[in-house]
Amino acid sequence: MNSERLRELIGAYGAWPDRWPPEERTAALAALADRPEADAELRAAQALDALLDAWRPAPPSEGLVETTFTRAMAQRGPPAPRAAGRAAGPGGQISPQSFAGDI
Repeated sequence: MNSERLRELIGAYGAWPDRWPPEERTAALAALADRPEADAELRAAQALDALLDAWRPAPPSEGLVETTFTRAMAQRGPPAPRAAGRAAGPGGQISPQSFAGDI
């Protein structure tokens, strides 16, 4: 694997080898072992990955939740008709067993 492809791989998938495509992982690890200069790039990518992995979005505000719910309910059409001749399970849900003959 050449240096440019190794950089592309780290840039696209991050620094952790388990995230790399399996078919390129062995060659990428060998390239890292052969190129000490790539170690600095890998460490920088590991630091970025750690920051990204630790980031958590803020919870939505009450206003956003209310607006989203209100709009979704306003856009919601009438309920879908029930499947004719299907056995409903607990809570009125169609049971998976009622579809057994359809496969």
